[in-house]
Amino acid sequence: VWLEAQLEAKPILLLDDVFSELDEHRRDALLTNLPKGQTIITTPQADVLPKSFASNAAILTIGGTRV
Repeated sequence: VWLEAQLEAKPILLLDDVFSELDEHRRDALLTNLPKGQTIITTPQADVLPKSFASNAAILTIGGTRV
């Protein structure tokens, strides 16, 4: 909220391979509590994304691996 007020725009949240460090419960908690706005998540483990989240996301594939 503070950064948004300073920039007068919503910042982009970048989470790089964060799922490899979290168990299933914490992954779900993270996805449930993401702030409104644009979020970019990279992961070599696309299968860990809950279907409910993945169905509302734009998923890009690089080199045959979903990210």
